[in-house]
Parts: sequence; C-alpha cells; structure tokens
Amino acid sequence: MLADLLRGPAVTDAGAFLHTREVTPVVDLSVDLTTTYWTVAEAAEAAQVDPNVVRNWKYRGRLKSDRTDWRGKPLFLAIDVIRAERATRAKARRVYPVAA
Repeated sequence: MLADLLRGPAVTDAGAFLHTREVTPVVDLSVDLTTTYWTVAEAAEAAQVDPNVVRNWKYRGRLKSDRTDWRGKPLFLAIDVIRAERATRAKARRVYPVAA
C-alpha cells in the first residue's frame, strides 16, 4: 500500500488522472439508521468526506455524539450524520453525484 502511495496515480496519454483502486463500501445503509451508531471513520465513509470533516462537524455543533465506545471515542447516530452531511452540501450548494 505504501508503494502505491509513493508511486502516485496512473496517468493516461491525455494527462488525465485515473483512480487506481476501487473503494468497497464498508458501511451498511440497509440497517435502521435511527438506531445505528457509527464511528468517525464509518460516518466519514458514509458521507463521502474525510474523517476530519466529521470531527469538525462535532466541534462546530452540527453533529452531536450520543455515545462513546469502549475506548472513549465518539459514536454518532447514523441519521444525524446523514442530516449533517445533507445540510452541509445544501449550504455549499453542492449536488449529490448521480449513480450510473
């Protein structure tokens, strides 16, 4: 994996960058989102943002941590993460990507 990071992205003849690896979703969105708790990493993956963005949402009061795990790390209610992500995109006037 470190070799992949050092090598960088693949480049075509036209100079456009291509993604070299596919991301397989780990977060299951088919569960009841009103009772499911996510870690920072799971929330970031579901919202398609960096984990630091989720931490910033918590710091700025846009996202509330209801519980902590056994290590004291925050857990977020899944529906709250989705609402915070949607509000952030709406405020920034970003659109959701359309699935092909």
